[in-house]
Amino acid sequence: MLDFILSLISSAHFVYACIRQTYCSSNVNYTTWRCYNAFGYRLYNYVLPSVISVLVQSIVQTVNTFADKEPKTNESKKQKAQRYLKMFLLFVTIISNALICVAFVPFFITNALPMFVGFFWVLIPVLIALTLVYAVFITVVVSSLSKCAMCTNKYCKRFFATHCAVGLQVFGCLVISMSYNYSQYCYFGGGYTPVIGYEYQSRNTATWAQALSNSSELVTHNVLAFF
Repeated sequence: MLDFILSLISSAHFVYACIRQTYCSSNVNYTTWRCYNAFGYRLYNYVLPSVISVLVQSIVQTVNTFADKEPKTNESKKQKAQRYLKMFLLFVTIISNALICVAFVPFFITNALPMFVGFFWVLIPVLIALTLVYAVFITVVVSSLSKCAMCTNKYCKRFFATHCAVGLQVFGCLVISMSYNYSQYCYFGGGYTPVIGYEYQSRNTATWAQALSNSSELVTHNVLAFF
Protein backbone atom coordinates (compact mmCIF):
# COMPACT_ATOMS: atom_id res chain seq x y z
CA MET A 1 0.00 0.00 0.00
CA LEU A 2 2.82 2.38 0.88
CA ASP A 3 4.58 1.65 -2.43
CA PHE A 4 1.33 2.36 -4.27
CA ILE A 5 0.88 5.70 -2.46
CA LEU A 6 4.49 6.64 -3.19
CA SER A 7 3.96 5.73 -6.85
CA LEU A 8 1.11 8.24 -6.95
CA ILE A 9 3.49 10.90 -5.60
CA SER A 10 6.23 10.03 -8.11
CA SER A 11 3.63 10.12 -10.89
CA ALA A 12 2.44 13.51 -9.64
CA HIS A 13 6.04 14.70 -9.68
CA PHE A 14 6.37 13.65 -13.32
CA VAL A 15 3.09 15.38 -14.20
CA TYR A 16 4.29 18.56 -12.46
CA ALA A 17 7.50 18.49 -14.54
CA CYS A 18 5.39 18.15 -17.69
CA ILE A 19 3.19 21.09 -16.64
CA ARG A 20 6.23 23.28 -15.99
CA GLN A 21 7.56 22.32 -19.42
CA THR A 22 4.53 23.89 -21.11
CA TYR A 23 5.81 27.33 -20.03
CA CYS A 24 9.15 26.84 -21.80
CA SER A 25 8.00 28.17 -25.19
CA SER A 26 7.19 31.55 -23.63
CA ASN A 27 10.77 32.01 -22.47
CA VAL A 28 12.61 34.89 -24.13
CA ASN A 29 15.50 32.56 -25.07
CA TYR A 30 13.21 29.85 -26.44
CA THR A 31 14.58 27.28 -28.87
CA THR A 32 13.45 23.70 -29.32
CA TRP A 33 16.86 22.42 -28.23
CA ARG A 34 16.87 24.54 -25.07
CA CYS A 35 13.39 23.38 -24.07
CA TYR A 36 14.30 19.77 -24.77
CA ASN A 37 17.29 20.06 -22.46
CA ALA A 38 15.29 21.92 -19.82
CA PHE A 39 12.72 19.12 -19.65
CA GLY A 40 15.46 16.53 -19.37
CA TYR A 41 17.07 18.53 -16.58
CA ARG A 42 13.84 18.46 -14.56
CA LEU A 43 13.43 14.74 -15.12
CA TYR A 44 16.99 13.72 -14.32
CA ASN A 45 17.57 16.02 -11.35
CA TYR A 46 14.20 15.88 -9.62
CA VAL A 47 11.95 13.05 -10.86
CA LEU A 48 14.47 10.26 -11.50
CA PRO A 49 15.31 9.34 -7.86
CA SER A 50 11.63 9.10 -6.87
CA VAL A 51 10.61 6.94 -9.81
CA ILE A 52 13.59 4.58 -9.58
CA SER A 53 13.23 4.20 -5.80
CA VAL A 54 9.54 3.25 -6.01
CA LEU A 55 10.07 1.01 -9.03
CA VAL A 56 12.96 -0.95 -7.47
CA GLN A 57 11.13 -1.35 -4.16
CA SER A 58 8.00 -2.60 -5.93
CA ILE A 59 9.98 -5.13 -7.97
CA VAL A 60 11.62 -6.40 -4.77
CA GLN A 61 8.20 -6.73 -3.14
CA THR A 62 6.90 -8.63 -6.15
CA VAL A 63 9.86 -11.03 -6.15
CA ASN A 64 9.39 -11.65 -2.43
CA THR A 65 5.69 -12.29 -2.97
CA PHE A 66 6.15 -14.86 -5.72
CA ALA A 67 9.19 -16.40 -3.99
CA ASP A 68 6.82 -17.85 -1.40
CA LYS A 69 5.99 -21.18 -3.03
CA GLU A 70 4.31 -22.78 -0.02
CA PRO A 71 0.73 -23.81 -0.76
CA LYS A 72 -1.92 -21.87 1.10
CA THR A 73 -4.50 -24.61 1.57
CA ASN A 74 -6.05 -23.00 4.65
CA GLU A 75 -6.17 -19.48 3.24
CA SER A 76 -9.32 -17.65 4.24
CA LYS A 77 -11.34 -15.48 1.88
CA LYS A 78 -10.03 -12.37 3.64
CA GLN A 79 -6.41 -13.50 3.23
CA LYS A 80 -7.00 -14.36 -0.40
CA ALA A 81 -8.57 -10.95 -1.03
CA GLN A 82 -5.61 -9.24 0.66
CA ARG A 83 -3.17 -11.24 -1.49
CA TYR A 84 -5.00 -10.33 -4.69
CA LEU A 85 -5.15 -6.67 -3.63
CA LYS A 86 -1.40 -6.68 -2.93
CA MET A 87 -0.66 -8.17 -6.35
CA PHE A 88 -2.93 -5.63 -8.04
CA LEU A 89 -1.34 -2.66 -6.26
CA LEU A 90 2.17 -3.91 -7.06
CA PHE A 91 1.20 -4.42 -10.70
CA VAL A 92 -0.23 -0.90 -11.02
CA THR A 93 2.78 0.59 -9.23
CA ILE A 94 5.32 -1.16 -11.46
CA ILE A 95 3.46 -0.39 -14.70
CA SER A 96 2.91 3.32 -13.89
CA ASN A 97 6.54 3.93 -12.93
CA ALA A 98 7.88 1.83 -15.81
CA LEU A 99 5.85 3.93 -18.25
CA ILE A 100 7.30 7.10 -16.73
CA CYS A 101 10.79 5.65 -17.22
CA VAL A 102 10.11 5.52 -20.96
CA ALA A 103 10.21 9.34 -20.98
CA PHE A 104 13.82 9.19 -19.74
CA VAL A 105 15.06 7.10 -22.67
CA PRO A 106 15.52 9.86 -25.34
CA PHE A 107 17.43 12.06 -22.89
CA PHE A 108 19.55 9.11 -21.80
CA ILE A 109 20.57 8.44 -25.40
CA THR A 110 21.27 12.06 -26.36
CA ASN A 111 22.62 13.42 -23.07
CA ALA A 112 23.36 11.10 -20.15
CA LEU A 113 24.94 8.14 -21.96
CA PRO A 114 27.50 10.12 -24.03
CA MET A 115 28.61 12.01 -20.94
CA PHE A 116 28.76 8.86 -18.82
CA VAL A 117 31.04 7.27 -21.41
CA GLY A 118 33.12 10.43 -21.74
CA PHE A 119 33.51 10.97 -18.00
CA PHE A 120 33.47 7.37 -16.74
CA TRP A 121 36.87 7.94 -15.12
CA VAL A 122 35.19 10.43 -12.76
CA LEU A 123 31.69 9.03 -12.42
CA ILE A 124 32.45 5.37 -11.74
CA PRO A 125 34.95 6.07 -8.90
CA VAL A 126 32.43 8.55 -7.40
CA LEU A 127 29.70 5.90 -7.53
CA ILE A 128 31.88 3.20 -5.98
CA ALA A 129 33.30 5.49 -3.29
CA LEU A 130 29.93 6.89 -2.19
CA THR A 131 28.34 3.44 -2.17
CA LEU A 132 31.11 1.91 -0.04
CA VAL A 133 31.21 4.83 2.39
CA TYR A 134 27.43 4.63 2.82
CA ALA A 135 27.34 0.83 3.23
CA VAL A 136 30.28 0.75 5.65
CA PHE A 137 28.86 3.60 7.74
CA ILE A 138 25.39 2.05 8.01
CA THR A 139 26.80 -1.40 8.77
CA VAL A 140 29.18 -0.11 11.45
CA VAL A 141 26.41 1.88 13.13
CA VAL A 142 23.99 -1.06 13.12
CA SER A 143 26.73 -3.44 14.25
CA SER A 144 27.60 -1.23 17.19
CA LEU A 145 23.96 -0.89 18.19
CA SER A 146 23.16 -4.59 17.85
CA LYS A 147 26.58 -5.66 19.20
CA CYS A 148 27.19 -8.12 16.38
CA ALA A 149 30.69 -8.74 15.06
CA MET A 150 30.96 -7.15 11.64
CA CYS A 151 32.56 -9.25 8.89
CA THR A 152 32.28 -12.40 11.02
CA ASN A 153 28.56 -12.40 11.63
CA LYS A 154 26.53 -13.72 8.69
CA TYR A 155 23.77 -11.19 9.29
CA CYS A 156 26.15 -8.23 9.15
CA LYS A 157 27.69 -9.46 5.90
CA ARG A 158 24.26 -9.74 4.31
CA PHE A 159 23.33 -6.36 5.75
CA PHE A 160 26.46 -4.82 4.20
CA ALA A 161 25.73 -6.42 0.82
CA THR A 162 22.13 -5.22 0.93
CA HIS A 163 23.17 -1.64 1.58
CA CYS A 164 25.75 -1.81 -1.17
CA ALA A 165 22.79 -2.54 -3.45
CA VAL A 166 20.83 0.33 -1.90
CA GLY A 167 23.82 2.63 -2.34
CA LEU A 168 24.16 1.68 -6.00
CA GLN A 169 20.51 2.56 -6.52
CA VAL A 170 20.66 5.90 -4.70
CA PHE A 171 24.06 7.10 -5.89
CA GLY A 172 23.49 5.57 -9.32
CA CYS A 173 20.68 8.11 -9.74
CA LEU A 174 23.07 10.85 -8.60
CA VAL A 175 25.73 9.80 -11.11
CA ILE A 176 23.21 9.65 -13.96
CA SER A 177 21.95 13.13 -13.08
CA MET A 178 25.56 14.34 -12.98
CA SER A 179 26.04 12.85 -16.45
CA TYR A 180 23.03 14.76 -17.70
CA ASN A 181 24.27 18.00 -16.15
CA TYR A 182 27.67 17.53 -17.78
CA SER A 183 25.86 17.48 -21.11
CA GLN A 184 24.33 20.88 -20.40
CA TYR A 185 27.69 22.48 -19.78
CA CYS A 186 29.26 20.74 -22.79
CA TYR A 187 26.42 21.41 -25.24
CA PHE A 188 26.25 25.08 -24.30
CA GLY A 189 29.93 25.93 -24.58
CA GLY A 190 31.76 24.42 -21.62
CA GLY A 191 35.14 22.74 -22.05
CA TYR A 192 35.76 19.07 -21.29
CA THR A 193 37.58 19.46 -17.97
CA PRO A 194 35.88 22.66 -16.68
CA VAL A 195 32.41 21.06 -16.72
CA ILE A 196 33.43 18.89 -13.75
CA GLY A 197 34.13 22.02 -11.72
CA TYR A 198 30.91 23.70 -12.90
CA GLU A 199 28.84 20.73 -11.76
CA TYR A 200 30.66 20.56 -8.42
CA GLN A 201 30.06 24.26 -7.77
CA SER A 202 26.37 23.95 -8.66
CA ARG A 203 25.97 21.40 -5.84
CA ASN A 204 27.38 23.78 -3.26
CA THR A 205 24.97 23.96 -0.30
CA ALA A 206 24.92 27.76 -0.19
CA THR A 207 24.24 27.93 -3.94
CA TRP A 208 21.42 25.41 -3.60
CA ALA A 209 19.88 27.27 -0.64
CA GLN A 210 19.97 30.57 -2.53
CA ALA A 211 18.33 29.00 -5.58
CA LEU A 212 15.71 27.39 -3.34
CA SER A 213 14.79 30.72 -1.76
CA ASN A 214 14.28 32.33 -5.19
CA SER A 215 12.31 29.60 -6.96
CA SER A 216 8.83 28.34 -6.13
CA GLU A 217 9.31 25.61 -8.75
CA LEU A 218 12.42 24.33 -6.96
CA VAL A 219 10.54 24.32 -3.65
CA THR A 220 7.74 22.22 -5.17
CA HIS A 221 10.24 19.79 -6.70
CA ASN A 222 11.98 19.36 -3.34
CA VAL A 223 8.73 18.84 -1.44
CA LEU A 224 7.64 16.13 -3.89
CA ALA A 225 11.11 14.55 -3.85
CA PHE A 226 11.05 14.51 -0.04
CA PHE A 227 8.13 12.08 -0.02
